[in-house]
Amino acid sequence: MSLTIELLPDPAANDLRLTQLAADRSTPLERLNVLYGSGLQRLAAQRMLTEAAGGGLAAVYGFTPVDLAEAAARLGRPPERLAWPPGADLVALRRMLDSLDLDRFDAHAPGLAPALLRTLTDLREAALSPDDLPDGDIRTVFGAWRDIVATVEDRSSRYEDAISQTTPDAAYREALGGAPLIVSGIYDLTRVQRLLLARISEAVEVHMLLVAPDDDPRSPPLRTLDALRRETAARVIRSPIPTSSRAPERYFSSGDPTAEADEMASRILGLGRDGIAFHRVAILHQQGAPGDERHAASLARADIPVWRVGGRQIAATPPGHASLVLCRLLLAPTSVERSALIDWLSHRSLRDRPLDITRRPGVWDRIAVEAGLSHGLHTMRNSLEDHFEVSRDEGGRDLLQIISDLGERSRALEAAESWGHAADILIDALDDYIENRPDSVVLLDAVRTTINQLAGNDALGAAWTTQDGLTSIGRALESQVVRDPRRLVGGVNIGAATGPARGIRYDAIFAAGVAERVLPAAGRQDPLLGDDQRAAINARIPAALALQRERGDSDRHAWALMRRAAVRQFTASWSRRSSAVGGPARASALILEAASDSLPAEMRYSEQALSDAGRIERIASPGVADAEHRAAPADAVDSSAFNLALLQLPYADTRALLPELWPQADASLHARARRSARDFTEFDGRLDPELIEDWRPLEQSWTPAALETFVTCPYRFYLHYVIGARGEPAPQRVDRRARWMFDRLVHRILSSWVREYEHFKTDRTWFEYADSASYLNAVARRILDSDAGAAALGPPAGAAAARNEVMRILERARRREAANARDGWRPLAVHVSYDGAQVRVQGGRALRFRGMIDRIDIHVGGRHRALSLFTEPDPPDVRGFVNGSSFLSVAHLCALNQRGVAIRDAEVEHRAIDADGAVSSQVLAGESLATRGGSAAPSDGERLRRTLAVVADQLETANFIPNPGAPPRNRPNCARCTFESTCTPDLGRRYQFKARHDPERVRDLESLRRLRI
Repeated sequence: MSLTIELLPDPAANDLRLTQLAADRSTPLERLNVLYGSGLQRLAAQRMLTEAAGGGLAAVYGFTPVDLAEAAARLGRPPERLAWPPGADLVALRRMLDSLDLDRFDAHAPGLAPALLRTLTDLREAALSPDDLPDGDIRTVFGAWRDIVATVEDRSSRYEDAISQTTPDAAYREALGGAPLIVSGIYDLTRVQRLLLARISEAVEVHMLLVAPDDDPRSPPLRTLDALRRETAARVIRSPIPTSSRAPERYFSSGDPTAEADEMASRILGLGRDGIAFHRVAILHQQGAPGDERHAASLARADIPVWRVGGRQIAATPPGHASLVLCRLLLAPTSVERSALIDWLSHRSLRDRPLDITRRPGVWDRIAVEAGLSHGLHTMRNSLEDHFEVSRDEGGRDLLQIISDLGERSRALEAAESWGHAADILIDALDDYIENRPDSVVLLDAVRTTINQLAGNDALGAAWTTQDGLTSIGRALESQVVRDPRRLVGGVNIGAATGPARGIRYDAIFAAGVAERVLPAAGRQDPLLGDDQRAAINARIPAALALQRERGDSDRHAWALMRRAAVRQFTASWSRRSSAVGGPARASALILEAASDSLPAEMRYSEQALSDAGRIERIASPGVADAEHRAAPADAVDSSAFNLALLQLPYADTRALLPELWPQADASLHARARRSARDFTEFDGRLDPELIEDWRPLEQSWTPAALETFVTCPYRFYLHYVIGARGEPAPQRVDRRARWMFDRLVHRILSSWVREYEHFKTDRTWFEYADSASYLNAVARRILDSDAGAAALGPPAGAAAARNEVMRILERARRREAANARDGWRPLAVHVSYDGAQVRVQGGRALRFRGMIDRIDIHVGGRHRALSLFTEPDPPDVRGFVNGSSFLSVAHLCALNQRGVAIRDAEVEHRAIDADGAVSSQVLAGESLATRGGSAAPSDGERLRRTLAVVADQLETANFIPNPGAPPRNRPNCARCTFESTCTPDLGRRYQFKARHDPERVRDLESLRRLRI
């Protein structure tokens, strides 16, 4: 296998080349693997490729480096690892430092542990060993840290497992489906990522698209190219695609940062009126979270939707800050000061009546001063009690009640026996004090989730202390972010210039805060491992560690990418007053250099001269948009029509070159036109059955879930069951048990219990066996005590409760079995699989089912029953075939008939037992499907035949039109779909428009779906 690196001049060429590679596939179903630099780049590229293909893109799999590393490692032989809850790394590092004998480092120095974590991460990302470091404290700490993280799962461990010799090349080929890999949107790689890429290139063909806007050898892409040439046998080629013309550029300066943000909001409103969708506009900067907040607030004042690329830091939000302060009050009561307590009691995120007490912070502040409160929660409580005995002030009584409650909770935390117990106490405090307002539900849920994850420390064997709890919560809430689920269509993208949005093409890009020492930033060296020490390591192991003084090169590369990624307009600005200290700020050399292009030498790099020449607009006062601008609709132009990059350029000679640069341009334009047609076309999912190899759906066997998916959304069915695509499931939280493992555990216990009846059937009837709890309890204890059973119960902190829940469910199930046994039922077979079970459809056709029945029971009268057990309160409806929501009962009846049971003697039962032990049951008799009804009230059998005829007709015609649900513009079907990123944002609007003009294509399935509402 090989690695080919193709150098491209700009992001437009990168997108064009990626589109060409996708179009060059031999068939639309040939797999295409793409490795992106970030998840946002993956979403943007998927949108671009989908639009270029006319909405019919399939078999394109996107990865980020850590995703691919994790996938390959899991297919190899990775070591057993436990996931660290948020903040556990800092706690473990501080405990480790206390146990080490260090010469230079003070283990208790403030800020040492967080700084060490960053340095240790750099060393692990460089794939170094302690022997590669010079003698000293860093080497000692790194050696001890490697021993600790050897059994811990984190980002770095995924890379380490992937490049390990225990991961064979076959694991990479299986993770990539045996198809080649394209690398796009990656400009710089750490050493461990380069090693990963080298391993991948040994298993499959790798084609890397590397955007290098200039020939500066210090730029990140050329440094990456040099390192890959040295470490691999890479073949380097230059793309023939020429550099595209740049978008018009504008520059301005404002009096202060807020005025700069308001001016940008005003200009974005103007772009909206010109037809540019808000989600195709980006504000990129290097000012961190404060910059995000400032620009988001300004856009919100103009009623412009916003999507933060990097999410929102939990601790920087009002609910997150109030929660963090509350945790500090409870976990560090001796360090609480009066002013901090009163400030927290006046926080806007607190309930108006905590503990049914009306908040009066002004009165409480006066009482606290009069009582002489100073610091220490318990000390202040004693002082306030003494003061209240004298004053008998009503406000003092309320304040005393709140401080006493906080003190009791604090003592309960000190006495907590585990992390899980402490997390429950903190969650109760949050519920009692923090207001759960509609606009902060997501943020408060994120806080609860983060605190609940503390219980994962119990699985690591870590003892609970309030100091460690404060460390973990502080680090978790200050590092965790909350991301808007709307992703690319959420509004104006705001984020870091060197972050996930780097290299993504937008119609308009605003570079904010381009001031001196901000962009490019003034490099700050690592205080624990300086650039000189890093350079010495790099002399032995080339390009192992990044140097902080090279950060300016990365910023300059990000600036060049921004200028070339803007399609229609690029705007850069800075504030003449620093946001940090309020002092004067000068323009960055990047702006002065760009604005000086083609000017005489005496005018170059002079801010005043450039302003006089009209190259830089100087805004003397804060820009305020007119009232009519503020009233403009914010969502009128939020569309995602495909506009080919080269066609957007105004130069006719560029358009003339288009057929030569991209031979598939005519096909793309045809796809665009067909996608905009009034009726449903092949670009909406109406495929020609002859184009799908061996497409004979009625000769195949389908699971009931497959047909249910087809009725819900045919396109999802096509992706999952026709081409075998994999979705993007939500990650499993480490602090909660997996529901599917819990369900499987209950099924396993009950199945083993039924099978063991074979050993007792000679001297006991089924009723006697089921009526005694001892047999089931013995089986349950044996399985629950096993390793697999313990894993299914979730984190150790909640294992006891989960075990009780299992035993409660099993007891109710046993009682129900005893009652059925008393009525004459007994088990016949367990876990019965079936394939090819037929049900007749109109036109002499048949649908075939496959699957597995949990259990088949037989009655003394000869009837057979297919039993399905569910551990959830709302199992599938046995009559779900009426509207296509469930075909499980029909499939099981066909399976019984396949086994020789007459349909009149067959029946199906769906039995559900919830966590509280409540049992519900639905039974469908086979004879009910053989009855006839009237024209006004058709029978179940007639409804079943009509439903199956609709499904069979739509399957045979290969009608895979995506269904967004009702109402279409809200896209309820897409809410939990793992393939949502493959659909275009305008799916709902397009479906509604075409369904109105071409209703015949969707009428039959829509008639079934309307029955569900």
